[in-house]
Amino acid sequence: MESKEEIFVKNKFKEYYLKNNVHAPERVINREFGIGVFKRKIVSRHLNFISEKNLNDYLKNYVPLYISYSLASYKYPDRQPMGKKEFVQADMVFEFDADMLETPCKKTHDSWMCKKCEANGMGNIKKCDDCGEYTSVEEWFCPECIGKTQEETLKLLKVMQNDLGFEEKDLKANFSGNAGFHLHLQSDSIQNLIKEERIQLVDYLSLHNLNFEMLNFLFNEKELTIPSNKHLFGIQLRLVNEIKRIISKESPDFIAAHSNISSKKARELSNEKEKIIESLDKGALFSLFSAAKKNSSFWSKFFELASQNIRFDIDRQTSVDIVKLIRLPDSLHGSTGLKAASFPLSRLESFNAFKDSIVFSSNQTIKVFINKAPKFILCEEEFGPFENEERELPEKAALYLVANGKATLT
Repeated sequence: MESKEEIFVKNKFKEYYLKNNVHAPERVINREFGIGVFKRKIVSRHLNFISEKNLNDYLKNYVPLYISYSLASYKYPDRQPMGKKEFVQADMVFEFDADMLETPCKKTHDSWMCKKCEANGMGNIKKCDDCGEYTSVEEWFCPECIGKTQEETLKLLKVMQNDLGFEEKDLKANFSGNAGFHLHLQSDSIQNLIKEERIQLVDYLSLHNLNFEMLNFLFNEKELTIPSNKHLFGIQLRLVNEIKRIISKESPDFIAAHSNISSKKARELSNEKEKIIESLDKGALFSLFSAAKKNSSFWSKFFELASQNIRFDIDRQTSVDIVKLIRLPDSLHGSTGLKAASFPLSRLESFNAFKDSIVFSSNQTIKVFINKAPKFILCEEEFGPFENEERELPEKAALYLVANGKATLT
């Protein structure tokens, strides 16, 4: 039996789908779809729609709270088990979710509880400090951590275009409706890649098993050289640009802490930054120490720092999983009531997740009892924090909390 909260969310979703047409993915007839209900993201899959109209009729009539589609195209997408679908080709999607990234804001809005000793606190702690047992973590997402996923998606977009030569027509972006952003790669050149080839692409982006010598970056006791500026490309260029950024922008204290040199040496480096950057452009690494071994150790650690800064934290298995189902762009997310909004690539940097994805903005207010929720912002309006209290909230905020399972209707 459906709860009154589920009925409330479903009615709001029906209102949206009756008024809006959701674009179907390319080759919709060859895609598998999966749907979910209140608090359960996928309860049924192996669904198939023959057209965009067929898909939208389903959304209007059945109103799933979650709907996802396959990256793969199949000859028979509704068949099961998977082997009977007859795989044809597949897109790739790169996800950046806030729960995968370390951000300072987690200490203010995430909370944890030990499953064994019931110790609890703020932050995203995987194991209890008191007894070492795994914790149960309540995650929340704010403009700061969602903004970080947005930055990473934008960086990846630039690498896709500048390093790998993909064109704008090959790429699409959307907000997930909850924790981050998706970048869809739909180029003909990747549709028929096998799993091993997809892993190679992910390894390139995540700098997995990076070998500096293979990039012609040599920092041993006999030689401190890199390719000159005019011969840099791809990972090489991004690494050197990051080295320059650190030298130009970061404080001596930061450099000392992250490259295992003294504060005095870091200040010397900072004072000589113009000379060091000029040397980098010529393909030489500046000697900070009289001992060759110390120079080698410093540059090795310094480039390792740069590589950590430019690598993308991409889940290798998720990104190459061709049977994966991904949120349907412009559908509503059952855990937030927000739209998994798609937008032109030119809007990726300016997109406001907690404004541009809100589709319910009436002046109607709804009474809810809120168990516990940290401060949150919708349409530049601040709400909370709340704990064990009844409130009358605007429709968008009430829906957000009820869908999140943080509030019940009164």
